[in-house]
Amino acid sequence: MTTTTSSDKPKQTIQFDSREHYKSLGVELLQKAKKQICFFGKSIDNTLFDDPNVVSYLSDFARRSDKTRILFAIHSSQENVASGHQLLPLAQKLTSSIKINIVSRKHQELTQSFLIIDDDCYLSCQSTNRYEGKAGLNVPAEVRDFQRKFDTIWEQSTPDISLRRLNI
Repeated sequence: MTTTTSSDKPKQTIQFDSREHYKSLGVELLQKAKKQICFFGKSIDNTLFDDPNVVSYLSDFARRSDKTRILFAIHSSQENVASGHQLLPLAQKLTSSIKINIVSRKHQELTQSFLIIDDDCYLSCQSTNRYEGKAGLNVPAEVRDFQRKFDTIWEQSTPDISLRRLNI
């Protein structure tokens, strides 16, 4: 479905139902980011974020400006730590730009995951166990809904202290 807004940016909603399509859409959206990337899920998604090219891009993005932000609100980082997720060392190095928080008990039952890029794109899966969902490009009204939900989750979350670097 493609429609045109008053700003002549085409609105798009794209359905996906595979890991590969999810990843390609996710990478496409990450590359559109100008100021903020927000992710909510069970853990930092390995399919999208545990990739050297994505980590390199996020490193460049985080260093682009002191105003760029990458926020992860997750249930737990234990899987990520155990698998040696490539994003974790970068997050430990760039603590002012990349933040990883653990969601409150109140939000632990949420089974969806979503990625928000700035204020006009998103990628959403109804279940963290399946790569089925949709992406929206140039859809600020839908993104506002996701952003409100993310902000509520973020405000009630706490920094993941298990990822702090020990400078010994």
